[in-house]
Amino acid sequence: MADAPSRAASLHPAAARPERPSGGTVTDAHPVAVVYGATRGIGRAVAWRLAESGHRVVAVGRPDARKPAAHAALAGTLDELERDLVAAFGERARPQLVRCDVLDSRASAAVVDDAEREWGRVDVVVVSAVFQGAGASQRVAQLELDELERYVRGNFTTCVAIAQRAVAAFARRGSGTFVQLVSGSSRTAPVRPVDKGGFMALAYVAPKAAVAKLVPLLAVELRDVAPHVRVFNVDPGLVITETMKQQGTARMFERWGTVDPDVTGRVVARLATAPRGDPLAQRLHGVEFVHAPQVFEEVWGTDAKL
Repeated sequence: MADAPSRAASLHPAAARPERPSGGTVTDAHPVAVVYGATRGIGRAVAWRLAESGHRVVAVGRPDARKPAAHAALAGTLDELERDLVAAFGERARPQLVRCDVLDSRASAAVVDDAEREWGRVDVVVVSAVFQGAGASQRVAQLELDELERYVRGNFTTCVAIAQRAVAAFARRGSGTFVQLVSGSSRTAPVRPVDKGGFMALAYVAPKAAVAKLVPLLAVELRDVAPHVRVFNVDPGLVITETMKQQGTARMFERWGTVDPDVTGRVVARLATAPRGDPLAQRLHGVEFVHAPQVFEEVWGTDAKL
């Protein structure tokens, strides 16, 4: 994504943003977005589109030292994101980079607090980070409980912890948007074992199914206490990731029709920048599964499939 994403229509004209004052807190009106999992794929596309639309992006990614050996060759780092955003949009789009492990729930959640102290506000929080370990290819009988607990911590507990901090920050401002990426695989019936060409493993889909309930519950709980805080579950559809390419499983899924990560990037940015009272945002707020390709086709009138 060194160049603008393939679906290059802008949501809003890019607006110049001031440098951060030496004292630390920005006092202007420019919105701040914290994006977890911003190094590549969907998270990178979201960070790109939010930067394009005028947000100051706090890009959160895994420390290089914690990158699994199996993923060492995967493209995408926070430094590359910074370089590409500045090349595309100028210094006003230089992101703040934060390296944090999704398995550290407290440290991950604290990024929201740190961003609020640094910039004086947080307007958008997007959770696209995901933990992937050996359990992604293991049958139930093979799955060690310690590995399952890592999946639950990385893909459920951390999301809840981030949401708690995000909603608290939004309540202080009186508005804000929380978005988490959910997986349609968590509500799809398995057809074969994961090690025989199946596309789901218990370690991955169980926490994803549980975390999908977070947004509907938040929507109900916030109705009276913070009515202008919006929460969304966005299902990106079938996206071919760098990990799938590396593992050689990408071709197995391509026959069903895949979706560019930028489809989700544009949908998330559209929801995050929607004005108060926007009909689309009101309709999708609190919904358990918002299918990004369907929303993309509704809003832009273009087929989302590659």
